[in-house]
Amino acid sequence: MEFELSKLYKRLNYCRSCVASINQRLQSLSRIEVEAVFSEDRKTSYHVIKNTNQAEWTRISFDLSSAVHHLRSILDNLAYEIVTSENAFLTEREKRGIYFPILETEKGWHSSAGARLIRKSCQKKYVRLFLDLQPFSKNLSWTDATGHPLHCLSAISNQDKHHQLSISLKMTSEISTDCTAQYHSRKTVCQPKSTFLKGKILIEVTQNVIESDFPIKHFSDPDSVLVVAIIEPLRLPVSSFLTELVCNVEAIVENFEKLGKLGD
Repeated sequence: MEFELSKLYKRLNYCRSCVASINQRLQSLSRIEVEAVFSEDRKTSYHVIKNTNQAEWTRISFDLSSAVHHLRSILDNLAYEIVTSENAFLTEREKRGIYFPILETEKGWHSSAGARLIRKSCQKKYVRLFLDLQPFSKNLSWTDATGHPLHCLSAISNQDKHHQLSISLKMTSEISTDCTAQYHSRKTVCQPKSTFLKGKILIEVTQNVIESDFPIKHFSDPDSVLVVAIIEPLRLPVSSFLTELVCNVEAIVENFEKLGKLGD
């Protein structure tokens, strides 16, 4: 039995446009300035790494939310198309209860109402594919992250229903640099290394507090750091997460489509 899945492919193309929009914005936001802040008497100084492009990060969060919503809906629409095509005798109540199950345990697979409806309605080849795609079957994985892709999609989709998705920043590498302080009344003095730690979550970070007996004229220090955007609380990189997830969902749709074309 062949399924009508053209609308799902159109929605996948929309998700790709969200990814492209996010990646374009991230290119200009991946480097954040490091600012040297002085006390009024200029005897105390410290570095501040601060996100100052909040409007752009909010827009990225909206695009991320839209893509996650559509990817989850694509799977639910796929399940609806398959189950209703396989079982012409479903009640309206049963049809409303169709969704793509994403379950962490085999016990959940046997107790879930959505999974029971699939087992009741579909041929074994479809049931087997639904089963193989469950997180507890461990047949899908990420290239650069832990956790099952569909579990991650489900967790982030559920979070998105109740709260705006939270994006944080982390360092892409560890940076150590010698900071040279020049005083108004003293010679130039080298300060201990200022180290910006790889993987540290950045919202606003203060580092390398320096206190002096003499007013500091200026520092020679790093002017910026490279960061990557991650989705909280799973700490998945936004760009690679979405890019790979779109590919995974597309592969799932294609696999069900191929099964349909094989015939009974």
